[in-house]
Amino acid sequence: MSPFPDPAFAWISYLALVGFAAVAAYTDLSKAIIPNKLNLTILAVGVLMNLTRGGWLGATGKRVWWLCTESSANVWLGLADGFLFSLAGFALAFAVLTGLWMLTQTGAGDVKLFAALGAWVGAYGFVWVWMVSLPLLMVWMGLKAAFGAPPTKQEKKNGSRMPKGWRTRTTYSLPIAVSVVLCGLWLYRKDLQLDPSNSPAPPAPVGTGSPDGTPPTNPN
Repeated sequence: MSPFPDPAFAWISYLALVGFAAVAAYTDLSKAIIPNKLNLTILAVGVLMNLTRGGWLGATGKRVWWLCTESSANVWLGLADGFLFSLAGFALAFAVLTGLWMLTQTGAGDVKLFAALGAWVGAYGFVWVWMVSLPLLMVWMGLKAAFGAPPTKQEKKNGSRMPKGWRTRTTYSLPIAVSVVLCGLWLYRKDLQLDPSNSPAPPAPVGTGSPDGTPPTNPN
């Protein structure tokens, strides 16, 4: 997984990604549609985030993804690598979800949403988010089969008569949003400084030797 140059930037990117996914899920649940403007905004901000991340890493001599390695790192290669990272995630997500859409297993809005999110997390991240979202989707569909789905705001406004319980309809956006939260915490755990094994060892007290209990050496 391509790293982040700074923990604060990693948290900002992660929270922005989660926020966009949550807005898409809320809009889909309440209005039964994910607006194209929202998907385009998610896509544009995701590409911009990866360009910023790539340029930053390249400028500091760090590896970005494929083109920009420690031995060849610079701002321009970092920018190009950040863009390719987004493009690969977008292309893979679009191809996979378009195939599912052609099989009538998902909606067009879900295809656009997943493709836009792919531009954030890249191809590897997309595979994680997609695979985790599948069991979540099964659980969500089971709950809807038992209890139904809530009426949209438009249906409430029109005063349409609802059958007993809530009607059922497929909304993939909520499992996607939950998957983004879970996968982001796992994939970015080191960048978000959530991995204890990645924490630096505490300094040894004066005169007590190293943190592992090794006695101090006598310089004489």
